[in-house]
Amino acid sequence: MKLSTLCIATSFFLTLAGQANAQTSQTRPPPSTGIGQLTYKVGQRVDYVEDGKWFKAVITEVRDDSADHLDRKIYAPYRVHALGYVGDHWVCCLDFADRRSQLRPAGLGPTEPVPGGEANDDVLKAMSGANAAKPAQPTAKEYNCGFGAAIKITGKDTYGGGTYSFDTRSSILTFKGGDYDGQRALFDVSYGKPRLHLLGPSGRPVIDCD
Repeated sequence: MKLSTLCIATSFFLTLAGQANAQTSQTRPPPSTGIGQLTYKVGQRVDYVEDGKWFKAVITEVRDDSADHLDRKIYAPYRVHALGYVGDHWVCCLDFADRRSQLRPAGLGPTEPVPGGEANDDVLKAMSGANAAKPAQPTAKEYNCGFGAAIKITGKDTYGGGTYSFDTRSSILTFKGGDYDGQRALFDVSYGKPRLHLLGPSGRPVIDCD
């Protein structure tokens, strides 16, 4: 084969290859948009899976913690509340291209019944503006934190071993003196039960006390 003929043949096949690649790129689905793309918002209804069971849920907080988890194995940008249950969960993804996904769009499939009914869920009512009044002070009682000393609120601004200040806007206590000197805690009432949530350095709840 002459050189000129070889060049023409090579050019022809390269052209065909380019056309094939262009067609493939047009039909190829877009890449996954799970990790690092925080497109879901607080208040959005979703379904949440745990132990193989799906529950109705709502997103209560969104964060970008990708910088904290470079290996992406424990990336958990969404805090969700399963309706009718106490406690929230930090979970990953509304993207089934991501094998760690624990969420799906609401109503995509059957879910477990909501204990007490959706209308009685404290979190949903609070997010919708119902029961929006903030407590004037935490309930006086002893709060068991599972391990470590219990926190006994004895009255306005006092607890066993010291005092505390209470910010009514954020519902956060700051303790002074006693076993929890300098510690902060969030107070709330869920399903009629008062609770304290000890906060870590980042301001996120780390220990629940009830």
